[in-house]
Amino acid sequence: MIEVKIKYKNLFNNKFNAMAYCKIIVDLEGKPIDYIFLEINKTFEKLTGLKNKFVINRKVTDVIPDFHKSEVNFIGICGKVALTGEEATFEKHFEKYKESPEKWYSFCL
Repeated sequence: MIEVKIKYKNLFNNKFNAMAYCKIIVDLEGKPIDYIFLEINKTFEKLTGLKNKFVINRKVTDVIPDFHKSEVNFIGICGKVALTGEEATFEKHFEKYKESPEKWYSFCL
């Protein structure tokens, strides 16, 4: 079992795609309201400009305060993927904010 965990950790850390492992936070009705970054890979740091030490164990709404104001319901989409296993794909342009340059991102969840 330990070998499997090591293989997945190596895959996560060495992907060319940005990856974040998160915990979904739901309200009393089971609706996703936030998530906490548990781990990010180096590509995530490189592409977003968000450093591991800045995001780990923090809620996305603390890391990116205006995150919930986006026209894309990231928390809802990520929560649905996490809770149901359904896939989602979309693109989003982020204007520059404190920790990251302005960039386009494509999300495959």
